[in-house]
Amino acid sequence: MPERKHLLTIDDSHTVLEFLRRLLSPKYRVSVSLTAMGGFEILEKEAVDLVITGYNLSIDHSGLDVLDFVREKYGDLPVIMLTGWNAPELREECKRKGAGFLAKTCDLEELKGLIEKELAQ
Repeated sequence: MPERKHLLTIDDSHTVLEFLRRLLSPKYRVSVSLTAMGGFEILEKEAVDLVITGYNLSIDHSGLDVLDFVREKYGDLPVIMLTGWNAPELREECKRKGAGFLAKTCDLEELKGLIEKELAQ
């Protein structure tokens, strides 16, 4: 049996992290972090296949900081911004930086489909 892909989810909400873990863990290995710094530590210690991050994470880091860190250290590692802030300028910045973008109000099948698409690239 092939090894399951490893997803890292970063969000400042316990509820969102637990929901994503339950939704995705039947198919993927899922690590979670409440902070960008915790996510950075996981990235440095473990092989991760895709990062899902919120936008508003804490006072000193945002999802864009996570995206920039991933691009600087891990190149084309897939990143999906999953956020409640569905602003066109944020969507465009994510697209320009090669990241997927979904509003937290998205359809669950849409999220699963974007994960599959990003992992396939």
